[in-house]
This record gives sequence, structure tokens and C-alpha cells, in this order.
Amino acid sequence: MRALIVGTGPTGAGICRYLLKASSAKGGLLDELVVCDKARGPGGRFATHRFGDDGESRTNRRHRADTGAQYISHGAGPSPPDLEVYEELEHAGVIRSMGPRTIRGDRGIRRNFVAPKGISSVPAYLIESAVRKERERGDEGADVSVRYSTRLIGLGRVPAKGDVTSFKWSATFETYGEDGGVCTPSDLFDVVFLTIPTTQLLQDVRFDAHLEKLLDPHRPRLESANYSRRFAVVAHYDDRPEVLRAADWTAAYVEGQKALRYVSAETRKMCCDEDDTATGTEATTLLLHSSVPYAIEAFDTDRDEVRDQLLHDLDRFLGRAMPKPSYVKVHRWKYSQCKPPTSGVSSATIAIGDGVYIGGDGLVGSNFDNCLHSAKTAVRAFVEENAGLK
Repeated sequence: MRALIVGTGPTGAGICRYLLKASSAKGGLLDELVVCDKARGPGGRFATHRFGDDGESRTNRRHRADTGAQYISHGAGPSPPDLEVYEELEHAGVIRSMGPRTIRGDRGIRRNFVAPKGISSVPAYLIESAVRKERERGDEGADVSVRYSTRLIGLGRVPAKGDVTSFKWSATFETYGEDGGVCTPSDLFDVVFLTIPTTQLLQDVRFDAHLEKLLDPHRPRLESANYSRRFAVVAHYDDRPEVLRAADWTAAYVEGQKALRYVSAETRKMCCDEDDTATGTEATTLLLHSSVPYAIEAFDTDRDEVRDQLLHDLDRFLGRAMPKPSYVKVHRWKYSQCKPPTSGVSSATIAIGDGVYIGGDGLVGSNFDNCLHSAKTAVRAFVEENAGLK
């Protein structure tokens, strides 16, 4: 059996982990697993921007900032946390607990974790550790490949070769080469897990008539997902401004500004509130998040204007003018956090039939525990539907 997972955010990474584990426990349900993502690396909205060319690979560049999710809050949603995942991530050094002076404006009722190597290292670890364990099984394990710069653009049912009574899913991809070239290969799968934002799924992926019919009963719920929009601005300073040296916070929620809603001293955050001069550099990277109302209103505004507005708001929040940053990156989040759907349906996964499963925060709301719970229920549904195999 060949399986496809679309998306490498926390839900897709969780499905990869739970699916390979379940396949192994059932004596090898899968022969092959393909995981794909349109981005150049894992994470989805667990995104880390890396910059500062020091001659190493892109994933090891000197400076970094989390442009999407900022931290993980244990037990933040209605879904039960997977304690085994938390313990493994902590033991491996992927996440660490945030210190007491960390977040101004946070109610402090939950334990928060940060990722010292960037928040994208969390889904990266879940995928890489699962793949490594599967490969250790040798010939008994499934073949696993992870394809980045690969976007799903079409999905439809086709007859299986040599068997007119059975069908497979033909997935068409758009792949991007390092030279800028684009190609559109197709591949066949028995089961498909879709974890990209539900609004994006309905708008950007072409479905055949059969799949459209399977989707029809679920469209109201999928369309009810309420994704917010947001700007993220990375501002890097070669010399740490004096006002930040005296700050008693690592991150802060901001009130009363036109655009700025959240600011994080990423260098300090990823040092987990320890003395960030221990990194051997006085450089400081800030991450600025806009408010949702500003992003909705100004989403098509020139990025330079967005940058200037957020940096202006930062000056007002700090009470003094900051020096000009040596590096600035502006990112538009078309699909940011998702509020729980309004349809009143509580299931964390939709099994639409014929081996297609939809999961992710579009069904349960955005936080780490919810995404892992959606992943786990998707795999459970798959296992139950294939209980008679092997």
C-alpha cells in the first residue's frame, strides 16, 4: 500500500509519526510513504526564517526567527496533550521550557516551550525520527521519501493497472527546481492524508468529479474554518540596542498600536531566557507580528509600508527610537491561526471515503496539541478501515 501525506506542519508531521508506528505494529500496513510540502523545508506555519550566510547549509545559517508559531503551550486547547511526544522532544533537546520572565501580557497559566533551533525543528524532528526508526526495520519497513518544493495541484481517482475493479488516487504535483524550473509529475497512491489549510485545499487543488462528490457533504464544515491573516517582520541588529538590554521580557503582547500586536527578542527566546551574550554575539533579532485587523486591511499594501509601520509602532512601544536594522524581512501570512470551526462538529479528522482523510487545525483550531490529536485520529481511522489487511 502506498500512502501520501500532504503538508509537513505539526499535523502532517504527526501523521507521519503515528502512521509509521501503526504500520509497524500491524506487521507492515504500508509498502511506501511519500510526504510532500510546497515549501523548501518542513514546518508549515511552524516556520523558521534563517539568514546570515556563514558558508553553511540553509538550515544552519547563523541567525533565525520564528515567523509563524512562536512557542508551544502545553495543554492550551481542548485536545489532550501527547505526553510521550513532549517528553521525547525535551529529551532530544528540540524544545525547552520558557523561563519566568518570558512573555509580557501572557496569563502564565500554562507551561510554554520554545525550540532553541527554531520552531520548524519540531515537525522536522517528528518526521526525521519516524523515518529513521522505519529505516532501522530494514526490509520489513516501508520505503519513505520526503519531497519539498512539491505542491499538490490535482487529485482524482483512476483504475488500478491490470485490475478494473479497484482504483487508486492520481496526485498531480507542481515541483520547483533550484534553477527555477517547474514541472508537473503525477503519482499513484492508495491512501491520501491532506493537512494543508482547508480553505487553501478547496481553492488551490483540482478534484475530479468523484472526489468532489465525496467532499460535498463536508464542504460546509471545511469552508467554516476561520483563518486569520497576519504580517511577520524580522528585524536584525548587528549591535544589540541598549533599550533591549534593559528589557525585562523576552516577548510581549502589545496594546494600543496601529499595527504591532506582538514582539519577540528571538535571540533571547532561543537561548531560553539565559544570558544571550553567551552566544558570543551582540547581534539581536526581533520578530514583529501585526494584529489581525491591520493585516486584513493592509494585506495588499506594499511590503515597505508594512515594514515602516511596524517598526514605527515598535519605537512607540519601547518609548524611544530604535536604530535602523541591518536586515529586514517581511512575510505575509494568508493563512495564520485558525479559530475552531463554527459548525459544532467535534471530530478532529474527516474520513471522506475511499482512503482520503482530511486533518489539521482547520478542523480543531490552531495549537500543537490539537494538531497532534487530529493526526492521531486520522491514523486511527485509517487503521480501523484497514483492520483486515496483513
